[in-house]
Amino acid sequence: MLTRSTVVKRTTRISGTWRVAALAGATALVLTGCSVFDDLFGDDEPDRGDDGQVSEVVESASIFDIAEGDCLGEYRDDGDVQDVDLIPCDQEHEQEVLLITQIDADELPGQEDIQQQVIDECLPAFEEFVGVEFDESELDIHYLSPSQDSWDQQDDRDIVCTIYDPAGTVSSSFEGANR
Repeated sequence: MLTRSTVVKRTTRISGTWRVAALAGATALVLTGCSVFDDLFGDDEPDRGDDGQVSEVVESASIFDIAEGDCLGEYRDDGDVQDVDLIPCDQEHEQEVLLITQIDADELPGQEDIQQQVIDECLPAFEEFVGVEFDESELDIHYLSPSQDSWDQQDDRDIVCTIYDPAGTVSSSFEGANR
C-alpha cells in the first residue's frame, strides 16, 4: 500500500532527475551551439546570401519563410499552400514573389475585398518592378491569401503576389524585364 510520504518522495526524485537532465541538456546545447537544435528540429529559415536571395534550391520551405524577390518552383495551389520550393532566380523557376502585403482587418475579408487589395497594391508594384504597365505586359500575376484556418490559427495576414510567364518557366528575374 502506498502512503502519502511514498508518493511525495517518488515525485521529488523524478523532479530531481528531470532537473539534472534539463541542466545537462542545456549545458550541451550551449557548448555545441544551436546547430544541435537545428539538427533535431530543422532549421526553418532558408539560408540567404548578402543580397537576401537563396543561392541553392530549398525544397519544401514554409510559405511563411518566403520573401519578396524569391523565385518559386511549381506548387499545387489546391486552396491550402503550405510549402514551396525556393529556387535561385538564375535557375529555371515558375514564379517570382513580387510583393507581400498585409491585410489590415480584424476578420478575414471576402475574396472580392482581397482581389481589390491585389489590384490596388500589386498592380502598381508590378509596373515598378517589371517596367511596363500590367495591362501592356505579357506576364501575369498570381496571388496567395490566407485561408480561414491560417487566419485563425497562425495569425496569417499576408497576401503574396507573384509574377509568372504564362508561356512557361524562366531562368532570370522579372525585375526590369520590360515585357
